[in-house]
Parts: sequence; C-alpha cells; structure tokens
Amino acid sequence: MLNVEKLSVFYGGVKALNELSMRLEPSRIYGLIGPNGAGKSTAINAISGAIRPTAGSIRLRDRDLTAQVAHERARAGIGRTFQNLALFQSMTVYENIACGALHARGAAGRGDAATAVDRLIEEFGLEAVRDRHTKALPLGIRKRVELARAFASNPSVLLLDEPAAGLTPEDMEDLKRRVQGLRDAGGIALIVEHHMGLVMSLCEHLYVLEFGKLIASGSPQQVVADPLVQAAYFGGDDEIE
Repeated sequence: MLNVEKLSVFYGGVKALNELSMRLEPSRIYGLIGPNGAGKSTAINAISGAIRPTAGSIRLRDRDLTAQVAHERARAGIGRTFQNLALFQSMTVYENIACGALHARGAAGRGDAATAVDRLIEEFGLEAVRDRHTKALPLGIRKRVELARAFASNPSVLLLDEPAAGLTPEDMEDLKRRVQGLRDAGGIALIVEHHMGLVMSLCEHLYVLEFGKLIASGSPQQVVADPLVQAAYFGGDDEIE
C-alpha cells in the first residue's frame, strides 16, 4: 500500500501541490487528472523523489520514504515514466533499459539486472532495435523503451506521467495490457493522463487536482459527474471527453 499524506510542494508563494492525500491499494489502477497546471506532474515528481516536498509524508507499506532520494525509492519499489521522455539518446535501447535495472538493484545486482534486461527486450518486442541508439527511433518505440526501463526496476508501484501522448491506437492497447498485467501481479499503477478515453477504460479510481488541491476522488463515473470536476474542466480550455 502507498500512503501519501498531506503532500505539499511550495515554490515561494506558489502552492504547486497543497496537502494532497491518497491511499493506493495493491492490485489497483488509479488515475490522477485535472486541468493543465493542476499539479499532477508535481505530485508524480514528489512521490518518485525527483523533487523534495515542502511538507507531508510518503509511505510504502510500513516504510517511510519521505526523506529518501529517487534511487532509494526505486529500490523500495517505486518506478516511473516521464511526461517528456527521459531516455539517454546517445545510448542504445539495451543500455537504457539496463540503467533502469541497475538503478533499482545497485552494482551488487548486475547479474540479475542483465537477465531482467534480456527478458524485457523480448517481452516488449524490442529485439530488432536492441543495439540502436534511442534518438533514431520513432516516438512509439521510444515510449515502449521507457516503459520497459520502468519495468526493469521491478516496481510494486508504477507512476506514469502522460504515457499515452503520441501513441497509436495499437501502442495504446499494448500500454493498457502492460499496466493491467502489473495490477494483476499485485502492483499499483498511478497514471497522470489527459486522454480521458484511456483513463475511463483503464483506471478504477480517480483523484482530481485543481490548482494543487484535491477536489474530488472516487470511481471514474462518480468523478466525471461531480460538479466541481465539471467546473474545473469546462470552466477553462480543457474538456472531459
């Protein structure tokens, strides 16, 4: 179980995230949605350790991760993808995925990491591009490489920041299958996404942010019918599709 309690990120007087609380249970897929600038990516960054929260706590099972840095959280079981692909473009597909495996295991786990990388390259259908540099690959394949790198850390919690952006319908179905596989194996997925079709078909529980504050929580059907959520989306440039 992942418990996020009153998590806040302030930049001077700007409250990018303001006392966000979430309780994420194993074998579930969650969505974190909201208009542009609501604080969704800030939440993912704070949970993963990419940024340090101003206040609040993060606990995975009985372990307090609040003061831990990103690689320590990865070893505790938190994996992630990025809104803007964070692949090493001058490195090969194999090397990028290996970075994810070693990041979570450390130098002592090199043997296990190599085995995991070979398995993931096969599972994700990346054999043909294994030794190619990622900068030369199409977006859909680069997205698949980043997802494989996230899985290489063997996460019990997977944070996905806008994973559907730029994907073909076929790639999106592949993404759904892999996230559902993580859930079926007992893992937790938290997805930040603007593609409401994907959110509604994949997520079992939604949290909604506006201006850094949680304004709604519940099943997808409950959330999209909530007047506060409707106002947050239809009051600006965003719409619930």
